[in-house]
Amino acid sequence: MRSSTAEESGRAELASKEEALFNCAEEHKALLLCFKESSLFGWNCKEQHEAFWACYRKERGMDANVVGDILSRWIDKENPDRGKDKANES
Repeated sequence: MRSSTAEESGRAELASKEEALFNCAEEHKALLLCFKESSLFGWNCKEQHEAFWACYRKERGMDANVVGDILSRWIDKENPDRGKDKANES
């Protein structure tokens, strides 16, 4: 069986996820412990949640707001005149 480029890329991405999880083990453990001990379905684990995901995004190299960047590019493509009226009013 031959492996495709997509499969190889997926394996590389998975390894990257595993590496990020390994590097954020302390934050992940704190979050899981909070969830386990929480009586509010984890709603009171905001601090641990934010700490883990900040670490994970940093380790994966996803510090930028990727979704926001994609949406901005799409909106600019759909509406190239966006913001021009406000710039001319100043």
